[in-house]
Amino acid sequence: FKANRKMMKSYQRIVPSKMIGVVSSGGNGRGSVCFDGSGSLGLSCSLQNINVLNLRLLNQVGTIESTDFSSSEYPYSVASDVCIIERFPLQSEGQKSAPLVAAGYSNGEVKIWNYLTRELKATLRGHKSAVSCLVFCENQNSSYTSADSISLLASGGKDCDIIVWDLISYSGVSRLRGHKDEVTGLSFLQRNIDGSAQQQLLVSVSKDTLMMVWDLATQHCLQTIVGHRCEIWSLTSTELHLSRTPQPCPLLVTGSADEFLRGYRFAEPSPEVEEAEEVQDQQEVLQYCGCVSRSEAVLGLGLGQTGSDRCVWLRFGPSPSPSQPQEGDAEDKAAWASLLVAQTSGKSLEVYRLRSGADILKKLKRRLKRQREKVPGSEEDQLPGLGLGQTSWQLGDALEAWHVLRCGSKIRGVALSPRVQLGKQRLLVALASNSLELFELGSGAGEAADRSGRCTQVAAVDSGGHRSDVRAVCISEDGRTLCTCSSESVKIWSMSSKLCVGTCRVIGSGGADNYCISCVFAPGARFVVVGTKDGFIKVVDSASLEVVCEQSAGGCVWSLAVRPDGQGLMAGCGDKAVKFYDFTVASAGLAVSLARELSVPQEVLCVRYSPTRSADKLLFAAGLLDNTVKVFFHDSMKFFLSLYGHSLPVLCVDFSWDCSLLVSGSADKTIKIWGLDFGDCHRSLQAHTDSVSCIRFQPKTHYFLSAGKDGVLKYWDADRFEQVQQLPGHRGSVWGLDVAPDGGEVVSGGQDRSIRSWSRSEDLVFVEEERERALEAQVDQAAVEGQVGSVAVVGGGGLESVKSVEQLMEGLELVTNELQEMQEGVKNTNVNSNPLLLGLSPLRFMLRLLRTIKAPDLEATLLLLPFTHATLFLRILVLLVRRGNEVELCARCALFLISSHQPRIASSSQLLGEVASLHSLLGRAVDDYRQLTGEGCAGLKYLMKQLQEDRLGYTGLDAVLAEEGLSGNVVKKNKKKKGKRESNEIVEDSHVGSGSNIKSNSGGKKKKRAKQQ
Repeated sequence: FKANRKMMKSYQRIVPSKMIGVVSSGGNGRGSVCFDGSGSLGLSCSLQNINVLNLRLLNQVGTIESTDFSSSEYPYSVASDVCIIERFPLQSEGQKSAPLVAAGYSNGEVKIWNYLTRELKATLRGHKSAVSCLVFCENQNSSYTSADSISLLASGGKDCDIIVWDLISYSGVSRLRGHKDEVTGLSFLQRNIDGSAQQQLLVSVSKDTLMMVWDLATQHCLQTIVGHRCEIWSLTSTELHLSRTPQPCPLLVTGSADEFLRGYRFAEPSPEVEEAEEVQDQQEVLQYCGCVSRSEAVLGLGLGQTGSDRCVWLRFGPSPSPSQPQEGDAEDKAAWASLLVAQTSGKSLEVYRLRSGADILKKLKRRLKRQREKVPGSEEDQLPGLGLGQTSWQLGDALEAWHVLRCGSKIRGVALSPRVQLGKQRLLVALASNSLELFELGSGAGEAADRSGRCTQVAAVDSGGHRSDVRAVCISEDGRTLCTCSSESVKIWSMSSKLCVGTCRVIGSGGADNYCISCVFAPGARFVVVGTKDGFIKVVDSASLEVVCEQSAGGCVWSLAVRPDGQGLMAGCGDKAVKFYDFTVASAGLAVSLARELSVPQEVLCVRYSPTRSADKLLFAAGLLDNTVKVFFHDSMKFFLSLYGHSLPVLCVDFSWDCSLLVSGSADKTIKIWGLDFGDCHRSLQAHTDSVSCIRFQPKTHYFLSAGKDGVLKYWDADRFEQVQQLPGHRGSVWGLDVAPDGGEVVSGGQDRSIRSWSRSEDLVFVEEERERALEAQVDQAAVEGQVGSVAVVGGGGLESVKSVEQLMEGLELVTNELQEMQEGVKNTNVNSNPLLLGLSPLRFMLRLLRTIKAPDLEATLLLLPFTHATLFLRILVLLVRRGNEVELCARCALFLISSHQPRIASSSQLLGEVASLHSLLGRAVDDYRQLTGEGCAGLKYLMKQLQEDRLGYTGLDAVLAEEGLSGNVVKKNKKKKGKRESNEIVEDSHVGSGSNIKSNSGGKKKKRAKQQ
């Protein structure tokens, strides 16, 4: 073994360092952006990361990275893409919202992040596939407002499941199954029962055309609505205040693949159903309240035709407070009107205005009047009622078309600002072109308002990335600057800060953008030479960001290469020629001029110089469309070698630093290593699962990196013909790859518009160990996939659960042996001689081991625990509860173990005794905890009340008047009278003298203290 160990060769590990260039990836096409609680920050999905943007300065202030690149599990455990994000709901007025955001990932995980500190709060595992929707539920029964009042989170996935999560313990509460396709929308509702109790409901919609109402207490479906005839894509809800009553009316709106928005509200029970007990289960919870045709509503605005695209996302803006006046001038009503935003699958965004309660009733009266006029002989008494609680109003009475916003590319996400300032509603839109746009919706009122001024674009965030695929990357010779190009522009980046320094838009003669497909730095690192698809070579000044020279190449410029002496460059063109240019000095800066040309039989797809400055030894290679690589002498243009072997066109070539090796990559997914002495093929490697697009040698080595259309980078040893590392990360084809001059950093760019940096670390890589790790990762992944279907708990079935149960089993055996030896008197109970206990007593070590298990993985870990170890665990739990250690954690473990192994425990008389003693101990301990918690809640209520009184001057009398529904004018008048009376007393006391004044004040303070006591 030692001899084999000495023969193993080590390499320096290459790890991902940073990803730039992605402003917004769009997630799953909806819900990919959101505001923070203040509305000054914006959050957007950026592949596997979440970008935090300052919307005032229009720059990126942070990135939430879900991958720990220092982890030993990379590259066999790579973070999934963010599909949807949902901000933590706002708290009540005067309270700060918690800076938390929930993110759903493509692997089914839900992660809770603090977007200010970029700290991961919890990871919730339960879905088998991508998360498609998220919604928070605010606990309305909470006695005080805090972050803990947001207690539930519901998530729906493409696996057709709905999971309700507890955000206090970060564990799953229930899994709701009933849909047959992807769940697309969720909404929490609360319904009053018998005037006192509240029923917690969850409404879900899916692509299976069904809308379901779930009771969270009983975890079953109360109602299934089948009114839709096509896929349902979105769901949102709000509250309507139809009159001055404290009871709002919930309104649900759904968007589907057709042109209609459908509305639903709570159904009023009929007397017949209330009397018949046998049909109470058939009582409907929600009832249909009409629909709105999107195409007809938009045509009424006169802004063109839309409504044909499906409505993929709906969201109401911040609702007006019920204390705000519903009557007044038009501007005040519009300033407090809530907006409904409907995102379509195309480039348009439809905005609807939610009418106030008074306007809804006026609209209803007009509609009923028209109906009465159409039906002769009807009387006004026969019309339905108009007050609160009546079901005569329709969705068309509540919504009116407000504006249609059209963007330059497809919309991938929309977010509404949580706060309305000066009657302006801010709108953040994520586009498919890797950009964000910020709009303001005005508060114009009525038909007389200027519709063109209702929506204005405030800003655009697009400087941090390319609008299309990154086609080529190039690092300057000093390693300080990076150049990337795409179909519309050339961008210059700083290698140290990874920030975009400038952008140059390359425009052709007809005014259209030139498609840039290759780029290279000229000597001096100031000028960049770019090759375009329409056959032009352009020189861009990185300082002024202008094109200073343009030269026609006659055909598509697929590849560029700078001569090692820095005097010129070579271009591989699509007109079956290799063209050589010399650098010249012009008035505008650097220019290029055609020096000579070499004709070849087929199109040239790639060219490369050998890294030597000697003119007589300088070679260049050209990969052709006929599957061959041609090697020529540069000085005489004489043919040197023709390398045959590839079965498809050669896409990339490169020379080693000593000119002894040449590697070529082809569309046939192979890499061939050639010797330049005789042109023989040393080895053919089956490298990628798709075409090999890029190859680069590391300086001063025979190690090279390759990239392909499979989105994976690979690190190779050309002497041993073996793969050293696999570097996944890209979400599409990799089109560009370059290595820094010192070999310490690698940059790649591709179809996902991301520019990724990879750095060389100090860790060592052994090829045999990497192969073993790859096999272990495959076995672990297969084991986890096999357990997913059998795991019944919410959030179970992960690799971390498997590792946790192994540690728990070892800990149980260790603690049991230690306790048995102490009981037999073999060991002293006061001395812990076993080093595995880390200097702790056995029970404290067990508690420490339980605390290391994450809360979301606790039940999944206990489920994987064998029955023999479960019995040991029950006995240890009895000892822990008897000592009063972590009663809540012990109770949770005990209840789950007993429910999981109930049949086998019932058949064992010894275990029944353990369970009985555990029951009595837990009962007393839980009662003590309940009493302690009640006292703490009562104290918090008292302190909260005192703080409100001190801050607002809100007395007990005011609270009684507010509960009785008296107007605030009476309270204000009483306060004014009281203030005048106190001012008169002070004036009278001032004529008496300072001594009597001090005495009267002290007497008043004593009375006040007595009242407080």
